[in-house]
Amino acid sequence: KKVFKIHDRLYLGLAGLATDALTLNQRFQFKHNMYKLREERDMKPATFAHMVSKTLYEKRFGPYFCEPVIAGLDQDGTPYITGMDSLGAM
Repeated sequence: KKVFKIHDRLYLGLAGLATDALTLNQRFQFKHNMYKLREERDMKPATFAHMVSKTLYEKRFGPYFCEPVIAGLDQDGTPYITGMDSLGAM
């Protein structure tokens, strides 16, 4: 599986090593759930993308071998899509 649903209006695609993709998906799901508990709302796609970038950059000296693609819709229906490398550069 390479495409993961974060919430109804946000999807995450992870291309690369399968074990790293599963690990990152679990980590991002956890961070989204913590955000949702704290803020009482779903993450906007841009906010999620910055969180993904920050998480990948934290592991820059031993990177995950995945290149994420984030696609979603903002609250007003504006489409959002971005991709990044394994170090989190958008």
